[in-house]
Amino acid sequence: MAPFLRFATLLTVLFPGLLLVGCSKATAPLPVANPLPGDAYNVAIILVDTLRPDHLGSYGHAGAITPHMDALAAAGLRFENAYSASTFTGEAVSALFTGRPPAMNTTGLGWTARPTPQAENLPKRFEAAGYKTGIFSTSFVMRFRGFYDSFQEADLFPGQANSTDLDGDLTTAALAFARRHRDAPTFQYLHYYAPHAPYNPPESVLEPFSLDRDILTPSEEIHPAALVTQGMIRTDPRVAELKKHYDAEIAYIDQCIGRYLEGLESMGLREKTIVVLVSDHGEEFLEHGFADHAWNLFEETLRIPLIISAPDLIQPGTAAERVSIYDVMPTLLQLTELDHEPYEGPVSGQYLLEAGSDAWTYRPRQGPIFASLFPESRAQLHAILFDDYKYIAGPRWLNATACKEFWLLQGVMADRAKAADFLPLSPWTPIAAEALFNLQEDPSETQNIMSEAPEIRAKALQWMERYRSASAPYQEDASPTVNVDPFGGDFVSEALKRLGGEALGDTMPHSDDGRIAPEVLESLETMGYL
Repeated sequence: MAPFLRFATLLTVLFPGLLLVGCSKATAPLPVANPLPGDAYNVAIILVDTLRPDHLGSYGHAGAITPHMDALAAAGLRFENAYSASTFTGEAVSALFTGRPPAMNTTGLGWTARPTPQAENLPKRFEAAGYKTGIFSTSFVMRFRGFYDSFQEADLFPGQANSTDLDGDLTTAALAFARRHRDAPTFQYLHYYAPHAPYNPPESVLEPFSLDRDILTPSEEIHPAALVTQGMIRTDPRVAELKKHYDAEIAYIDQCIGRYLEGLESMGLREKTIVVLVSDHGEEFLEHGFADHAWNLFEETLRIPLIISAPDLIQPGTAAERVSIYDVMPTLLQLTELDHEPYEGPVSGQYLLEAGSDAWTYRPRQGPIFASLFPESRAQLHAILFDDYKYIAGPRWLNATACKEFWLLQGVMADRAKAADFLPLSPWTPIAAEALFNLQEDPSETQNIMSEAPEIRAKALQWMERYRSASAPYQEDASPTVNVDPFGGDFVSEALKRLGGEALGDTMPHSDDGRIAPEVLESLETMGYL
């Protein structure tokens, strides 16, 4: 036990009410009686973009080279079944910063999703409490207003070309911030863009993965979604090679995280820093017919790693129950004892910890997990996870073929997004497609049991209505989009006209090794995918 903990324990024995007088709050759960006081801890959220939990050693991947993230899991509280609130970065990070699922975000959905600017914005809460706040990112999404300007300081690297080496520069910048403000409480947000596609790991990490360069050569132009549009199927040997590239990028980010944590240690800051390791979404490798992410809400893209580690503050262990990315905000406010209105009810975020005798301990959350996916240019869906089931429904559910077609039109979509030319979205347009899966019996989500489980579907619809009702106060200004496509009329045909009509199917220009042709790259690069 740390010296302060022993001292605090003695105080509680001699003067039982002493520590509770200054720490208890009418608006939040009572703090633990005897760790360091909440405001003695810094906070560092490390978000690794596009990171599947099953590609980490601590989550069971035998081929992973992730010793630093695994050590963080061993020393902290690891959540076995954590879920994002979306498979689209803007929506997911907004949920992280607001403690609410996407339909309850006041600033929009899809490409317009941003953290709210009010005090409920997580970094703003810490700033108001006297913390120095900084964001460090290689993701182009964090360059949108509402993300970077929620912080006092921002180091945003031009990572939209996915030069993984820039994630090393991010690490250096975050450590410099910690060093500058070592005498003040700090809230840091590190957003590593890798292992987002296109996978381009540094040569320094490739050797252990035994790449077969006759099948696939590392390149800034290799994107798994592009290979799918060119006919790659799940049994294609290139899929295995793509996973090696993906794992190599994760290995490099693990090195960056290790350097960051070691830097905090050298400054004497690690022992008083709450570290949260999380992702915004996973990545799919043709499990449901496509690669990439933000096309659906299946497990391979919705499940994420979540680890919370704080020396002497949180009881280490593994939590098996489902939790959400939007539970992070209330849990951090709880840990650091910041004044806040209590989080109540099953729709918003929940506290994942409770006061133990000498440390915070895991507290199972209650109720379902809600997620939404509403980019103007992709699928538009809600998902509800409850009991053993997942219910997915929405106004636009793309099949694998449609995903391929839409992906080829990213340049057109980017122009619309940059020009703010999308119509305002409502998340509650009529449902056009739905499915129900028993995750206990069918974890791969291959059997839609809607027709054979009407009572389960009815329960899902009740939860959907609860979600809709809870979101109503946040959606008053949203305009309905019933039967209206943001591109007007037939999305694909209209977009194809803008591209000259030769962007789909066998007419798409590409090279034999799966690289995207230059003319298509030009159309895609503004999206930040290349």
